[in-house]
Amino acid sequence: VEAPSFRPDIEREVDLIEEMARIYGYDKIPTSMPVGELPEAELNLKESLRDIARKVMLSSGLSEAVNYSFYDPNWFDMILLPEDDPRRRTVKLRNPLSREQSIMRTTLVPSLLENVSWNIRHQVRWIRLFELARTFWPKPDHPEGLPLEREMLAGVLSGSMTAGTWCDAEREPDFFDLKGIVEELLDRFGVEEARFVRSVEPFLHPGRSADLIIGEDKAGILGEVHPDVLERWDIPQRVYLFELDFDRLCEASDLSRRFTPIPQFPKLTRDIALLVRSDLPSEEVTRIIRTFSPLVSSVRLFDLYEGDRIPEGLKSLAYTIDFVSPERTLTDQEVDEELRKLLRTLEEKVGAKLRGRI
Repeated sequence: VEAPSFRPDIEREVDLIEEMARIYGYDKIPTSMPVGELPEAELNLKESLRDIARKVMLSSGLSEAVNYSFYDPNWFDMILLPEDDPRRRTVKLRNPLSREQSIMRTTLVPSLLENVSWNIRHQVRWIRLFELARTFWPKPDHPEGLPLEREMLAGVLSGSMTAGTWCDAEREPDFFDLKGIVEELLDRFGVEEARFVRSVEPFLHPGRSADLIIGEDKAGILGEVHPDVLERWDIPQRVYLFELDFDRLCEASDLSRRFTPIPQFPKLTRDIALLVRSDLPSEEVTRIIRTFSPLVSSVRLFDLYEGDRIPEGLKSLAYTIDFVSPERTLTDQEVDEELRKLLRTLEEKVGAKLRGRI
């Protein structure tokens, strides 16, 4: 078949088929709907964890912030980072729009503090924000000079935690509000080997902050922002923040759910008060108690006391410990013997002394 010279638009077989259909008449061709199956979209593990993280943050009352990946180098001075801190080693832009956007971020903390400061300047003092975004680290050995990208999850709380109505007085957030959000995230991710230790981050309050440790790796920080940092950002109220290594959380996650049957036999409960060093984290004592015996089903810290009748340099930690066996009913004598062994273990490992049975 050859197309006439006045029809240069007919070049391919499909053009000839279209021309035949036009001459025959489009109205004579029966209508039929296209047939096919749309494959169901499947999220990979990291996408599922991103979705879970956002749901946890939103259900905790935080709104998502989206900030530029470009930073002002002066922001590192404003959060008191030492000169040798690895977060100061940044990817620099060759042709930045301005000095305020001349480097790629290595932490999400400054941008969230800037969000808090901006909101307060605009008379918004009730602030709860989170950001899930990438940070960029120099990688000199990359053949194309591309940076190493690590995903981080950060959040801030500031202002009132309540509506401030006649039946719900205003209350500022505290460290335990922040820690509760992080613990909820860890629970939803199925992260089991997590613990909190005292933090030495320069931009956090030394007595109201902690590092999140998963296995042997530091996976995040949380706590109250240092007053000197707040002054530099012109923030007149307390701010609590966390920043977590999202990639490390994903590596430690386990979304499988295990069924634990309800015990058939009754539990026996003992309350004890221990005298320990003032600088000893309660998490360390809790970990020892929880892992001491398979008969220990739960441990709860219900009191912390420092003051009258407590020797200087010590504090009192009071715990409720539940003992239960999956095979039989425990006797008081068995539980008392387990408790005596536990107290000896605590004294050997952390120097804890029994203050009194409560």
